[in-house]
Amino acid sequence: MNRRDFLGYSGIGLLTLTNLALCGKIIYRNIYLSEKRLGPKMAGRVKETLSQEQTPQESPIYLPMDEIFSVRVQNGRGDFRTVRVNFKEMVSQMIISGVDKKDSSNILEPHLTTKNVLREFKPGGIIYMGTEDDIRQKSRNEIGKLSGYFQSLSKIPLFIATDCEGGLVNRLDHIYKFPSAEYFGRKYLKIRDKKGYLQEVRNWSRTFHKVMGRCGINMNLGPCLDTVESFNNDLGCIEKFNRSFGTDPQVVAELGCNFIKSAKNGKKKRPFYLATVGKHFVGEGMSRREDNPALRGNSHECIAILPEKKQFQTNLIPFQSAMLNTQMDSVMMGYVKTPYDPTCPAVFSGKTIELLRNRYNFRGIIMSDDLLMLTRVNQDETALGDYVVKAVNAGINSFITISPGYIPQIVASIMDGVKRGLIPPRRIIESFNYIIEVKNKIRIG
Repeated sequence: MNRRDFLGYSGIGLLTLTNLALCGKIIYRNIYLSEKRLGPKMAGRVKETLSQEQTPQESPIYLPMDEIFSVRVQNGRGDFRTVRVNFKEMVSQMIISGVDKKDSSNILEPHLTTKNVLREFKPGGIIYMGTEDDIRQKSRNEIGKLSGYFQSLSKIPLFIATDCEGGLVNRLDHIYKFPSAEYFGRKYLKIRDKKGYLQEVRNWSRTFHKVMGRCGINMNLGPCLDTVESFNNDLGCIEKFNRSFGTDPQVVAELGCNFIKSAKNGKKKRPFYLATVGKHFVGEGMSRREDNPALRGNSHECIAILPEKKQFQTNLIPFQSAMLNTQMDSVMMGYVKTPYDPTCPAVFSGKTIELLRNRYNFRGIIMSDDLLMLTRVNQDETALGDYVVKAVNAGINSFITISPGYIPQIVASIMDGVKRGLIPPRRIIESFNYIIEVKNKIRIG
């Protein structure tokens, strides 16, 4: 071996030892889009079995609580900048909060509650519900000003979300009347020219999403991909409000995919990309009451179940189609127990969430429905912190809470869970990666 070869091998050996010594630190520093640079394992997508009742670790090796991370974000118009965030701010990005009616009464200077929440806790987004925030009393320009004001308070651009499925679930129905999913589903079954009708659906939906964009809204909590047993059943929250495209999962998949595709275009001069959320995985259209399976279940009012394996397989079809054939950005988990994991609702089921990640290779945001639904059903708001820890460990990346007053409790529960070893830090970093990746796709300007 000559001198040059000897020095070359020595250099490689020293570099390898250095990398091994520092890899524990580097894994937390390379956070944004780390799966593209370092591979999915380094990004935290390593399969890990987490027990339902995980005991705290006595001496965690490394906690990134005091670390500062540099993250590249864009403002919805394609302008990128670099911001610095700490670990607590990464946790806060996992929350999408409602806005109280009193908070939006003054367009240019909302009530200090929301203002302080955005500045102190820096949540990942807000949601207009159409009732508490009084959004239905405002014009398109007024909503746009309010959205712009909220964005100006946030270091990282916010998700400005709303429920716009159409029909009875349309927070902007005073601005744009959009037919219900049931209307499109019924007409699809009757019409002969299916291809032409799907183009009509896309045109309707494209206009609808552009109206949202002009209001500063960049995330639509829709479409509803639940398959129902009958259009005439008024017991369930899906049928009662005409939220499903139909009783045939293939029809639901076809119409749902076209609804999602209409929220994005790839034009170079005027690109448009509005985040979409398919819900409620694994389907609530056929759910039953756990205490009485003979009755239709409503997860807003009771613990719901899908008692039959056939129903479970049927409900999966629209979600599978949307994940494989569209750029669906997020999936909202339902509070429904399934034969796939009958031990707990899907939102707490690591097994069910792994179905999304591993079988369908879904790489978007997995979010909860409103957390207060569980506290109302169980009549125990003190258990909210336990619910959050369970959901994060199962793989939930984002939480919706209609009340901004619950943000401190949610953030404190997650931070405490990390400190006590109940939540691996990689869960937070993984969620933050998914959230920033979706935010950087948005174009509504």
